[in-house]
This record gives sequence, structure tokens and C-alpha cells, in this order.
Amino acid sequence: MTKRYRVELLWRLRNEIRMDWLIRYLRWPHKRRNGQFVFVCPPT
Repeated sequence: MTKRYRVELLWRLRNEIRMDWLIRYLRWPHKRRNGQFVFVCPPT
């Protein structure tokens, strides 16, 4: 069974959660390159 979320909830999450906070909270490797935000590929 597929779980679906209301469009209003998804829009609200997208607009109200700061991406910089979320990325730090999830500890996703990232950096800035030439003023641009980029994700760092995990080592293999």
C-alpha cells in the first residue's frame, strides 16, 4: 500500500524547513565551490 501525503503538507515542509539546517542535521557531506552549494560524493 502506497502512503500518500497531502500536497499542502509537502508544500509547507518545502517552504518552512531551512535546507541548510536540514543538511547539517542529517550530516550530509557538503561544501561550497565557487560560491555554489554542492554535495560531496561519499568515498567508495
